[in-house]
Amino acid sequence: MIAANLGLLLTAIAWGSLIPVLNLLIPQWDPYFLAAIRYALGTPVFLLLLLVVENGRLVPGPVSWWRLWLLGGVGIGLFAPLYTLGIAHSNPITAAVIGSTGPAVAAIVAWAIYRTPPERGTVPAILLAIAGGVLATYDPGRSGVPFDLRGGEVLILLASACWAWYSLMAQHWLRGWSQLRICGITMVPGSVVLIAVYLLASLTGAAHLPPAVPSTAPELGLFAWIIFASVVTGVFLWHFGVGRLGVVVASLFLNLAPVAAILISAALGTRPTALQLLGGALVIGGVLQAQLRHLLGARSAKRRRGVA
Repeated sequence: MIAANLGLLLTAIAWGSLIPVLNLLIPQWDPYFLAAIRYALGTPVFLLLLLVVENGRLVPGPVSWWRLWLLGGVGIGLFAPLYTLGIAHSNPITAAVIGSTGPAVAAIVAWAIYRTPPERGTVPAILLAIAGGVLATYDPGRSGVPFDLRGGEVLILLASACWAWYSLMAQHWLRGWSQLRICGITMVPGSVVLIAVYLLASLTGAAHLPPAVPSTAPELGLFAWIIFASVVTGVFLWHFGVGRLGVVVASLFLNLAPVAAILISAALGTRPTALQLLGGALVIGGVLQAQLRHLLGARSAKRRRGVA
């Protein structure tokens, strides 16, 4: 339980950093390339880890190849470009707000798949976490509408739905697989789809081919971060947490991503406002409440089984 919570916390920090990092890279590199390069270079690392850490065949036992392609194509091949394009066409603060709806999107996707309503204890935690994410990114001093809507917000919501579906179905279809194997194997078809999307976008003029080559140390550092921190480490820890806590509870940690973005911005010289600090407190409170309910429920069930 502690390892799963810590892993999801680190994932939220790494994924929260994507918004400011991608905003630094997007002026020079198009979103399609940034989406493809993250996973295309991260996939060989996962496969190498898989070969070193685990023995046996890469794909153990009988499994439908169409499921692997669907998992990789939707969960990675569609998610990554939708999310990156959403950030490119959204105000960074608005992108963080939309990203904080991850738990609600995950609950809706889970209901659509299993036709079961969210656990009663999860609903207030989701609402509290979303409220905290909104407060953390709300600017009352902005003239007119406080949120700058530019069209990319819908893409971020669609990306969240793709990721929630992938997270749920990967645990169901690949039950018995290690989290490292789930990550590595599904990334292979996902990377193929990402490269195909990038090439198709370049043919239509939406992307640049060949892309610019990173030449300075800061650029290389940012590229290394989005590959190894957000993909290699983040995706593995995400699956690790989902496998132990469930996708809805794990998604609550994604509400810490706006807080991470705020802290990174503060490190770059932008001081957080009182509303941002209050929103961060609500986000953490929502996560802790959900985890406490989950822990108490698990202990009660364990005691009942012991009595039985």
